[in-house]
This record gives sequence, structure tokens and C-alpha cells, in this order.
Amino acid sequence: MIKNLRKKLNKMSKKEQAMVAELADDAPERETVVNRILERSKETITKLKTVKESLTTKTTKITTQLTDYKATVTDLTEKMTKIQAKI
Repeated sequence: MIKNLRKKLNKMSKKEQAMVAELADDAPERETVVNRILERSKETITKLKTVKESLTTKTTKITTQLTDYKATVTDLTEKMTKIQAKI
């Protein structure tokens, strides 16, 4: 997901850089194009932050589950050991 956003951003950025380069320095459209580039960059940064937060949340959840599973396995191993000792 992040790779796709980066590719899309790079592609758009290259196209818009070409558009800006074609405009004269004093062209009124230049400011509009530059503002559009900045706005899209901000949107992309916001999307990337959202994705990062989502991945961080999922990682935390998975880590917690893994810890719980390890504790369960440890408990079951101890119980099994006790049962085998009785036999």
C-alpha cells in the first residue's frame, strides 16, 4: 500500500514538475500548479501517516496475541509435565 502511494506520488510529481518547468516564472498559472503540488503532497503525507498508524496498531495487536499464545503454551506445557510425572 505504501509502495503504491509512493509510486503514485512520484509519478504525479514528475508530471507536475514538467508542467511547472514549462511555465514562465511570472505566469499566473505557475502559482496554481505549485499550490496543487503542495496540496497533493500534504494529502499523500496524511495518507501515509494513517497507514503507518494502522500498521503500528496491527503490530501491537499481533505482538500482544503472540505473548498471550506463548503464555498459554507455557501453561499447557507445565500441566502436561505434571500429568506425565503422575503417570
